[in-house]
Amino acid sequence: MSFVFLDMDSVLIKGESLVELSRLLGEEVYNEVREVANEALNGKLDFLSSLRSRLNLLKKLDLESILDYAKSIELMDGAREAVSRVKELGYKPVIITHSIDLIAREVAKKLDIDYTLSTMTRINDNRIVDFIVKDKLDMAKEFCKVNNVRLKECVAVGDGANDLPLMRKVGLAIGFNAKPIVAKYFTCVKGSLLNILPIIEEWSKY
Repeated sequence: MSFVFLDMDSVLIKGESLVELSRLLGEEVYNEVREVANEALNGKLDFLSSLRSRLNLLKKLDLESILDYAKSIELMDGAREAVSRVKELGYKPVIITHSIDLIAREVAKKLDIDYTLSTMTRINDNRIVDFIVKDKLDMAKEFCKVNNVRLKECVAVGDGANDLPLMRKVGLAIGFNAKPIVAKYFTCVKGSLLNILPIIEEWSKY
């Protein structure tokens, strides 16, 4: 058994979930969050620091608003079929994201994915009050250790600077609709998520 670690935002779903949630706080906040997220994903800002500032904005939203958004998320073209084929090839798909657990779990339900690794939230009085933020590589290492799987036996699919540490450690890394900082180092595909499959299928032969 080995895993395919799939980034969620702009890979499994259309758009960046924390950016889209910021729309609920007004146009000015949305534009600011979108700009910061874009710079962070392109490696121009420290990702985790900028992530924490974006996450803190969610404390202003009630739980119902966040869950309503999660249920309305549009999946990436080809996402269902790609996840199904990954399973047929003998891999276990894993959502790995810096977005929050409330959203990741909803996307996992839509795609019939059993595992999610994400920013954990603490809820009190119908609002998020705190977060546990981890680097994606650390999340993947811990997950592989528990499951007795080597990272080099796994695949990672990502699009931004925050995916690079993990992508550099797995056996196969694929950029999907990738930012230039990712496209500089890894094979990349665009459009439908189905386009990752030929690369995974070829790598699986060896």
